Amino acid sequence: MPQLRTAALLILLGAHAAARAEAPGDNDSVWVEGENASVRHVTPHVWYSNAVRKDQMSGSAWLSHFSASEDGTAQYDLTIPKDGDFVLWVRCNPFGALSYQVNGGTWTKFENSKPVDVVNIAEDDKADLRYLGWLRAGPLALKQGALSLTFKMHSPAQRHGGIDCFVLTTRPYEPRGFLKPGEVQPPPFVPTLTDDTLRKWIDYVRPSDTDNKWERLEWRTELGAAIEEAKALQRPILLWTMNGHPLGCT
Repeated sequence: MPQLRTAALLILLGAHAAARAEAPGDNDSVWVEGENASVRHVTPHVWYSNAVRKDQMSGSAWLSHFSASEDGTAQYDLTIPKDGDFVLWVRCNPFGALSYQVNGGTWTKFENSKPVDVVNIAEDDKADLRYLGWLRAGPLALKQGALSLTFKMHSPAQRHGGIDCFVLTTRPYEPRGFLKPGEVQPPPFVPTLTDDTLRKWIDYVRPSDTDNKWERLEWRTELGAAIEEAKALQRPILLWTMNGHPLGCT
């Protein structure tokens, strides 16, 4: 898959730049890392909590919960810099049930039908419960001073949940990855190719034996035969169709 290798090269080159341009300090936003809870009652899980890509997380860590018997909770003691209407954004597992509570008040459940910037963080890329995305709540009318904000993870499936980070902000904010309000992604670093480095990048872009494993699969060119074989082996069928034969048999 040469196209995939080329894309990977562009991403790799971009990674040499600074992670992101820092936003100027202000009194409009309060950013908190999920793992920095003041009080927590959570049960980490070896698979759900750790078999994830933490390099895709703010601070390379998160707070997670996975339990068959109890909800998970995390309390954060904050200082609000000014009076105002703050929008609450939380980067969490967007497909679980997550509620929040302000200063010990009533619980409010996040609306998760339209999460923003959803990414699969599973180490093995499986489409299961390991995702991150942004959910929005508010605006919340908050007063300057101390604030207690508590989250509850109570999904039907193992009460699972995870919090990477969250922000309370009065600024316009469109979440993207773990960029904070006001931060922007810098342009990618483009190296100067030389005679010494050109061969290395050519070899990197070319498909490897691993990339070409699909060519060594025993593809079936007739659907009927594939169906009979799948029934005998009790296996699913991957049906690959396109405008033209995928094996070039035209």
